[in-house]
Order: sequence, then C-alpha cells, then structure tokens
Amino acid sequence: MHLFRAIVPASFLLAFVSAWTGARAPPARLSGQLLAGDGSPVAGAEIQVGGSLLPGRSDFAGRFLADAAPVGQVRVQARALGFSPLDTTLALQAGETHSVTLRMARTV
Repeated sequence: MHLFRAIVPASFLLAFVSAWTGARAPPARLSGQLLAGDGSPVAGAEIQVGGSLLPGRSDFAGRFLADAAPVGQVRVQARALGFSPLDTTLALQAGETHSVTLRMARTV
C-alpha cells in the first residue's frame, strides 16, 4: 500500500511536468519587408503580429522582425500613412524563421 501512495504522486508529477514542458513549444520568428506597389520600401509602418499588445515598426528599408511570434495561423496587420491597411494571415511553425515580403497599396 505504501508503494502505491508513492507511485501515484510521482506519476502525477511526471505527467504534469511533461504536459507543462510540452506546451511550451518554441515561438516562431518572422522577418519581413513592407513594400509599396512600385517596389519602394514602406518605412515607419506600424506592424502587429498575432494580436501582440505592442506593435512594431518597419525601418527605413521597410524591414521588420518579430522574434517571438506565435505559432499556427497568425494574423499580421500593417498600417502606414498614405497606404491602405494590410491584413493577412500567415502559417508559422514553431522554432522556424519565416521570411515574407508584403505589399501595401497606396491611397489616393
């Protein structure tokens, strides 16, 4: 009976630790570039990846980076003055770096 009491808590702990560590898959990494229809970079655009609380910004060459992007079907949104908002979904896999080029349409 004493052996059973020791095995049950130990097996429960092992299952709990396995589930906890298994649920923590590494995030994806998303690097990209925002371009206008004519191929020029869209600098200073606000970029939101996967509903993050703090949006990022594209640099002078239109490049952006999300080091810890969520995994799965991820919504990517971009906004910049003079351009229509961009809203797309990308499939990101755990532990992989994904590179994308996104095009934004100028507004008249």
